[in-house]
Amino acid sequence: MSAVAQGVSLLRVDSVLARIGIKKTTLYRWIALGTMPPGIALGTSDNAPIAWPSDEIDTIVGALIGGQSEEERRATVRDLIAARSTRGRRMTFN
Repeated sequence: MSAVAQGVSLLRVDSVLARIGIKKTTLYRWIALGTMPPGIALGTSDNAPIAWPSDEIDTIVGALIGGQSEEERRATVRDLIAARSTRGRRMTFN
């Protein structure tokens, strides 16, 4: 059995870059500034692949389209990260 949140997939870095329309250096600068949530390691090794929940990326795209300021985006990112701790409770099992 696998846990899959309804309608949510995990996006690897190339998909995130394409979806937002930015370069990798911008992505990591935004993460450092707190205006983009960090990715989630898909394993425990130091070189485990990283991915982002698609709904988080959709939220960031909406914030960009909506013209949120950097401070507003930081607040959005803090909320997204905080929601990760309860995410498993909202998952459906297939």
